[in-house]
Amino acid sequence: FPALFLTLAACSSTKEVKTTDAVQPITKADKADNSFAAKNNASVYTEVAFDAGSSELSANDQQALRNLVQTSMQNGAIDKLKVITWSDREYPVGKRKDLPLADQKLADRRNEAIKSYLSSYSPDLDVQAFNMAKKPNMVQELFKTSDARTKQAFLDSGTVSIDNNGVENPAVAKASKSLILSVIKQ
Repeated sequence: FPALFLTLAACSSTKEVKTTDAVQPITKADKADNSFAAKNNASVYTEVAFDAGSSELSANDQQALRNLVQTSMQNGAIDKLKVITWSDREYPVGKRKDLPLADQKLADRRNEAIKSYLSSYSPDLDVQAFNMAKKPNMVQELFKTSDARTKQAFLDSGTVSIDNNGVENPAVAKASKSLILSVIKQ
C-alpha cells in the first residue's frame, strides 16, 4: 500500500519547504492530518499503513520513511521525529478506556519497527513513539507530558474517527496506520 507523503510549512516560520518528487502539496482532503502536524510543529510528515495484525514495513513504507528523512534534512537539521501509531482499532475517545492489551502491544511493535528502521537508516535521529491504543494517565495529563500533549493535539485536530457517541467518520480513520512527523530545528 503506497504511503501518502505530504509537506506542511511550519507554523512558526515562513521559510519555504524544499520538496522532492515524492512529496505532494497539501490538499483539502488532508485538512485533519495537516492540523495535527501543525499542532506538533512538524514541517514534513508521512503516513504508513500496516496489514491487520502486522508490524511489518513494506518496501513502499520504507521508501516513504527514507524520503521523509531526506526531505527533512533538505529543510534543515531534524530536531526529532514523532511516530504516532494505532493498532487495528481507533483511538479510544471520551470515556472509553485504553484498548485491550493485545492492541497496545501491536501498536508498540509497529512503533518499534518504525523506530528500528529509522535508526538503521540514520542512527543519530531522535525518534519519539506514541501508542494510540493507550490514553494518557492522570499524572501525564496533570504534568502535560509529551504523550499527553501529542494525544490532545490529535483530539484537537479533528482527526478522531469515532466521536464520544461512538459515531464513526471513516474519512479520517487511523486504525492500522502510523503518522510520522518531522520537526525541524528552528
